[in-house]
Amino acid sequence: LYPMIARRFASSGSATAFKMGALASLALLCVGALFALPAWAVFDYAIQKWYPAYMQARSLLPIFLAIAVLRISDYWSTYLVIVGKEMPLLLTNLMLICMSLVLGWLVFQTPGARIELKQAAYFAGTLALAGYLCAAFLAFWMNRRSSTHQTV
Repeated sequence: LYPMIARRFASSGSATAFKMGALASLALLCVGALFALPAWAVFDYAIQKWYPAYMQARSLLPIFLAIAVLRISDYWSTYLVIVGKEMPLLLTNLMLICMSLVLGWLVFQTPGARIELKQAAYFAGTLALAGYLCAAFLAFWMNRRSSTHQTV
């Protein structure tokens, strides 16, 4: 998809590239969510049948499947890189890293606290969702800004 979005940007501009990236992101998000449900059932069955020592991991499956769907459907970042907005994307990612370090320290550094696997999984899921939403917001904002500047 990257080359196709890049060709659209080169031939038709950032608005067309944005539409293609947004369509790719939203379509893959929907398709990924649709396929995550049967994948969950298959993985759950496989753990029960062949890996009974890992039965506790079954509760983590939906969280990590959601993270996987978010990661494969993130074409917002692709759009930003193609249109030359790597620096705002980098700064957004650095801001998310700093916020996650602070949040992680606040959440997991209470005296006598033990980090459970499910807590770590939810933390990872929250970070993946935040990254996806921040990239989407930044792509919308940059596209709106560039289209506003082009029409003036």
